[in-house]
Order: sequence, then C-alpha cells, then structure tokens
Amino acid sequence: MLAPTLMCYNTLVRNERIRKTNRLQNFDYASDRLYFITICTHLKHELFGRIKDGEMFLNSDGKIIHYALEQIAMLYDGISILSKIIMPNHVHMIIKLQNSTKSVSHIISQFKGATSKKIGFSPWQKNFHDRIIRDEKEYKTIKHYIANNIKNWAEDMFYV
Repeated sequence: MLAPTLMCYNTLVRNERIRKTNRLQNFDYASDRLYFITICTHLKHELFGRIKDGEMFLNSDGKIIHYALEQIAMLYDGISILSKIIMPNHVHMIIKLQNSTKSVSHIISQFKGATSKKIGFSPWQKNFHDRIIRDEKEYKTIKHYIANNIKNWAEDMFYV
C-alpha cells in the first residue's frame, strides 16, 4: 500500500498569509501509528543547553524539557515515547499512539504549553514538524538518526 502524500498549502484571509500546514489532509493523527516529531525553538535559539565533546549538557530549561518528555507516557493512555533527544535548539522524538483518544497535535500542544509555563516564556516556534513512520526500515533509520544527532550536530540542519 502506498503511503499518503503530504499536501502543503497556504491559506489567504483578507490578503494576509496564514501559516502553511504540513499535515496530511483527511488523515487521523490519533490513529495507531508511529510519528517522528521535531519541535524547534523560536528562531532556532540554543536554549536547552550545549554540546561539548560529543555530549549534550542540559541547562535548567533543557532539564524541564527532559522531565516533560518523561511525563508524556504517564499522562496519556496509549501513548509512548520510543526514542527522543533534546538538542540545543530542538527536540526529536518518536511517538507511538496505540488506542489513544488524543491526537499528535493535542499531545504536542500540551507539551509545549506545559514547558512554556514552567520555563516562564515560550521557547517554541509556532508549529512542529511531523512524519508518519510508514514501516520498520523507516523506523530504524529515524531511530538511528536520533541516536546519532549529538555526534552529528555540526552537520545538523538545525545547527546555527
């Protein structure tokens, strides 16, 4: 079976550009799937710590992010985080939804809201990136990417 294609579109309201959506139209983002999520900081500011000698050192805000990621599976039935990494200016995770009543957007919205409240301001960009993981090979590739993200930081697309 072929995977659904990603449809991006812009909406114009009163001649003002509205954010481009990267969500699949007519796809149920609460369906039992694996999702690769990337959430970036506003303007890609390095707010969560630093990488030195191939190791990520979380600052106090990074530790808040780490704690909140750990809480996701405890707060929501049918949701688990299979892999994650906190980088200086973004977070990657693989979320597994199984018999969940919550959507990916709801989970990420709550995560961003809770961490923003705890930090005292919103460190996040307005949206997040997602990819529906389609098969075992793709899952292993993404998991490997996450595991090696710190080591490959200087070549990372989010490195500024």
